[in-house]
Amino acid sequence: MLVAAAGLAWAVLTGLLAVARHENLQTNAFDLGYVSQAVWYDANGEPFRFTTAQGVNTVLEGVDLSRIRHPHWLLAFHVEPDLLLLAPIYRLWSDPRLLLWLQAVVVALGALPAAWLAQRLIGGWPAGLAFALAWLLAPGLEGAVLSDFHMVALGATFLMTALWLAESGRTRWAIAAFVLAALSREDAAAVVACVGLVLAIRRWTHLSWPDTVSSAVAASASADRTARIPRPLRRLQVTWQAWALPLAAGAWALACVAVIEPLFSGGSSAFSARYAWLVTALRAHDLVPLAGWFSQRDVLAYIGLQLLAGGVVCLLAPLELAAALPLLAVNALSGFDWMRSGGGHYSALLVPLLLWAAVHGVRRVKAHWQGRGVAAGLGAVVASAVAAQSLVGVSPLRPGFVWPAADPHASQALAAVAAVPSGEPVSATSALYPHLSERREAYWFPAVDGAAWLALDVAGSTHPLSPAAMRDATLRQLSRPDMSVQQASDGVLVLERGPAEQHDGLLDEDAADRGFGEVLRRHPEALPASFYSFALDQGPSTPIGPIRFGSALELIGWHLDQQPEVGLLSGSATLTTYWRATQPIDGDLRFALLTTRSTDGAIAGETDDPAATPLWYPTSRWQPGQTVRLDMSLGQVRDVQAAGIAVADRVGRRLQASGPGATLWDGGTIAQVVRLG
Repeated sequence: MLVAAAGLAWAVLTGLLAVARHENLQTNAFDLGYVSQAVWYDANGEPFRFTTAQGVNTVLEGVDLSRIRHPHWLLAFHVEPDLLLLAPIYRLWSDPRLLLWLQAVVVALGALPAAWLAQRLIGGWPAGLAFALAWLLAPGLEGAVLSDFHMVALGATFLMTALWLAESGRTRWAIAAFVLAALSREDAAAVVACVGLVLAIRRWTHLSWPDTVSSAVAASASADRTARIPRPLRRLQVTWQAWALPLAAGAWALACVAVIEPLFSGGSSAFSARYAWLVTALRAHDLVPLAGWFSQRDVLAYIGLQLLAGGVVCLLAPLELAAALPLLAVNALSGFDWMRSGGGHYSALLVPLLLWAAVHGVRRVKAHWQGRGVAAGLGAVVASAVAAQSLVGVSPLRPGFVWPAADPHASQALAAVAAVPSGEPVSATSALYPHLSERREAYWFPAVDGAAWLALDVAGSTHPLSPAAMRDATLRQLSRPDMSVQQASDGVLVLERGPAEQHDGLLDEDAADRGFGEVLRRHPEALPASFYSFALDQGPSTPIGPIRFGSALELIGWHLDQQPEVGLLSGSATLTTYWRATQPIDGDLRFALLTTRSTDGAIAGETDDPAATPLWYPTSRWQPGQTVRLDMSLGQVRDVQAAGIAVADRVGRRLQASGPGATLWDGGTIAQVVRLG
């Protein structure tokens, strides 16, 4: 009952947080958008299809989408047959929120087999409760639920169930659960192969599966079935049964990465570029880079975090722990740092493996120290789980946890995109895409293809484009003679393509090649005043003594909005700065965001044109006394010490900054705004 109550509370908490992310426009085309469209296609009789990556020419997380041979097939990226299981319920309610809630509930259910496994092998309800809590507090599972939707997160529950069934002697049910886990994704199949290998070694050693920890009933039943078989044939039968699982799962994993994915992607696995550095080192027979890689702070921290998730006592069961080592290495060796952050979905499958080893570790402690050993082992499991959650989780256990507030911009954006008719072909920016993906043709802007409607949030996340590239791509669409504006509010544009003779074109065809200030002077009617509300604000939440840039511009305040994320990267942040023109500004000024690193305070990052506001509402249009806001993404802030702003004129010369008490860098041309570390 306690385990069920804890699981229900976890499902509700993480489900609400996941939906809040979605409604605040923090989910993305990759991954919630493409998965929701793929499941929609499954539900409508066309398995494994989607249009999300079609026409997208960019390198995303180490994957060059422009080189994918068949970008309209999900199989070019991942092999996830389990997605077909979601098709029937998606026909009832085609909405990404269904996927988010389903993910939270199914992952929470994994606490039950974790508890049952501990009760069977260790004994007593305290053991079950301890391992259920360890499951629910694991950052790898919380991170999966709070980073869009991934079928492999559900695969973690299938795997935990399979391990419990295998240790309980329910071989046929265990095989079924292993198959479900293996079909959740190609890497899950490899994990099942590793588990099968460990079980085969145990069975070969003890001539029984499950081994000596299984019940006497299961052992006697197995003996009865094989009593009439000659001993040599009996050993051959046991050997074949033991190796069937790792061979079948390994063959399927190999088929996925060596046959299916290359067939659709047009080459090797789409994600192989993440290990290019390792391939280069191995081909050169140079192990120095490999040794240096494992000496990095973030790699060591990731490995330590996984040991915490396993309660450290997992080290006492080296054979079971060995099943987790290949996946641990795959994550730790990746050039994509999110894989070794402990967040996202990449570590979800490690949790059942580590807890399986931890259960056997506590059993070994129990064998030596009886009751006191069990108490110490269970205490270590719970304490480690709480420590991991408080360090890298996103829950009330982590210091500074704040329930996410509703984003006014998100509500306005969603109200605007409601104008897009259901089922019509659409192209949308990344954060809007998941809200429009349930249709046959949905493209990730700037890909347009046959889209009749465009839903563009130029004031929010413009991933994978920079704010300046987003502006230019949008201007090219506005200059089309067949384009009309249906909605324009708070930086969100909903455009419709129609017959060219119905429209004269909002902008000249060469609009994207000129300064936007000049474009607006020629076409003041192009966008309504409601579009620019994202650039205007009543005033700063943290006012500062004005810092003057040049003779006509003042920085009057700032606000830092940090979005905690599960994992070692510490989350991202958005810096909002507030500005005021003291007199008309002649010309369009440009802004730059600079950051210093925490180790030595040196300037380590510089981003030109980091905010959408001056790109769409240039300084030549600012009215004296008007408060203008600039939202700038700082990205991951783990190693950032401070952030500063520089302003340059039309020829690129930085304006001199001055102000009482201002901290200035680089000869007074950069003003520090906020110190983070």
